[in-house]
Amino acid sequence: MSSIDEIWADMKLSAKPKPSSSSSLGAGELGKLSQKAGMAKNDEKSAVVDTAELKVSVMDARSVPGRGLMMMASKMQGKESDEDMQDGLDKEVQLMSSGDVSQRRGALSRLLTLANDTNCPPAVQRQAFQGLYVEVVKLMADPVERVRDSSLRVLLAFFDALDPPTLGCSLPLLLPTLLHRVGSSPPMEPAEEVRLLCMLVTSRVLSLFGRKMGDYIEALDSICRTGVLDSHPLVRLEAANVVTMLTRTLKPKMQQIVRVVPSRQGEDKHYRYGDLIVALKPSLRHKHAKVRVASVEALKALLLCGEKNLEVIEDLVCWQQPNVIPVWHFFNGGVWEDGQLVKPEERETQHNYLAILAADTSPSVRACFLRMVADWMSTLHDRWDHESRLLPYLLNGLCDEVGDIRREAHECMERLGAVHEDEKDNNDRDKQELRDFREYGHRSPAELNSAERWAARDQEPPFTQRPRLGARMVVRNNFKRLVPTLVRELNCWQGRTRRMSGQLLYYLTLYTEHWITCEAHVMLQAYIKSAQSSILMEREGDPEGAELLQQAMRCAEALGMFVDPALWLPLLLPTVSGAAGSDVEARSGCVAVLSALCRGCSRSWLTQHAGTIAEALGAGPSDSPLVCSLLAQAAGSVAAACSPLSPELQQCLSHLLLSLQVKAWAAGARALPPPAGGEAEDKFAGR
Repeated sequence: MSSIDEIWADMKLSAKPKPSSSSSLGAGELGKLSQKAGMAKNDEKSAVVDTAELKVSVMDARSVPGRGLMMMASKMQGKESDEDMQDGLDKEVQLMSSGDVSQRRGALSRLLTLANDTNCPPAVQRQAFQGLYVEVVKLMADPVERVRDSSLRVLLAFFDALDPPTLGCSLPLLLPTLLHRVGSSPPMEPAEEVRLLCMLVTSRVLSLFGRKMGDYIEALDSICRTGVLDSHPLVRLEAANVVTMLTRTLKPKMQQIVRVVPSRQGEDKHYRYGDLIVALKPSLRHKHAKVRVASVEALKALLLCGEKNLEVIEDLVCWQQPNVIPVWHFFNGGVWEDGQLVKPEERETQHNYLAILAADTSPSVRACFLRMVADWMSTLHDRWDHESRLLPYLLNGLCDEVGDIRREAHECMERLGAVHEDEKDNNDRDKQELRDFREYGHRSPAELNSAERWAARDQEPPFTQRPRLGARMVVRNNFKRLVPTLVRELNCWQGRTRRMSGQLLYYLTLYTEHWITCEAHVMLQAYIKSAQSSILMEREGDPEGAELLQQAMRCAEALGMFVDPALWLPLLLPTVSGAAGSDVEARSGCVAVLSALCRGCSRSWLTQHAGTIAEALGAGPSDSPLVCSLLAQAAGSVAAACSPLSPELQQCLSHLLLSLQVKAWAAGARALPPPAGGEAEDKFAGR
């Protein structure tokens, strides 16, 4: 019995399960194992990369049941029959229609693998797309976001792999589905990444089929309207690109009248491109620079579609007639418009979008804006009606803080000048001047002086030479419309406005040259007033005063380059000599402007009036050290501009300069400004 008992005991021990290695671990060691398992799981997740733009929907096709597509691929090697291939397609259709999410995703994953396989025969890809595109498009409206994402990726993969004739069968079903998902406001598609994929599919379809998409213009129009107002910046970016493609491929469709609105003047016709511009305006102020650049490109292409763009440009610059006040200003309770009561606080704030773009913080946006304005001014059918509104924005680029943008603006002006020279509808004055310049080489004395001043002038970037004749004509034709506003803003209470208006006046003077004579008296008065206020600000310790004074002196010096002294001396000398009984501020501003005018004037013009100027500078006594020092500086400017001097004029100016410096020292000026002239001053003083 004992032997039998021992045998049973051995059998029980052999049948008893052996304890695992983890059973002998403590609680702390079990926790470490759990952490390691979690880290391994995270490592597996990190193998699938998610980007900020698009969610990646990747699923291993081999881990999902259903091998129909693999049978199709092997059919080309003769392993399967036509019946097996059709069975594979039918099985994939069943899996895409299944209620199980994993089966739908698995079928899409296999289809995506087939579309991206470069070794797969094109015939297999073609047959798979034609047999399954209906189910793929249906899954664009699937309740699961990952399935919608995968279906759009499958479409993009096939669009890259197949030719347009094969893909054309999907358009009657694809475009209505896209319109349903992203063509309404707010869009039916809640996921931003899926909306971006829908916009990418729209862009890809438009690039593949081009003008054949004219039958779907209504759907494309609605998709673009919703896309440019989307909350996701990348959707807006792609929608703006689609708008640009749409205007270039379907321009006749963009010129269609979409609705007619009755008005007091008759009937207002609204064109398709005009409505898209209205929808695009909020994107011009988007916080992302890339979106603003794409929106500017779309705006440029849209406006080039039209033939009569007056109302559109007036809306962009927020223009209204100064003597017309809208009716709703008189009713605080609101007015009825289109059957609705609209209150003042409910109205949308109007913005000058061109001014916003011209002052954009991004250099890329400003450069793109300058190219847009240049293209408008040289390509639009009614560009003559918009020159006075668009030209200031183009000239404003010459004042930009970035050197590349200044060069871009200068190149745009030169290109605009070349277009103007070849323009057949120029006015008679420009035609005659071009004929004289090109055929006969005729030049007036004022023209000869302008050429001489440009040759003697120290060129500053972006000006490396004199602007071409056509560019000067364009600025000259619009100069009188721009001067009143700029002169008024030159003495604005805001320093930034004064600087910008002074810069524009400076470049307007360089382009207009001697044709500025008609407005010289108005500009001189504005420069004198600006110099007075700037000198007063500088005396009070405001650091901005010196910068504004320097800007006014640059403008006055440019004016002196092209205007005969016989025209501006009678306006200045009575105040300079003190005969008009002016106060210290008025006289100091006038003397400072006179000094700047003499620095810019040519020697041949100024020498004839040097004696008169010297007599006026020494005629009026003054007890102000500021006036005395400015008089001495003006005498030095006259001497430098008239160098080399005749013996009589040299003696007169030398005596005058010394007497003025003595007067300034006696009046209390201890830090006299050096007379402008440098080496020329030493020569005329006989040093």
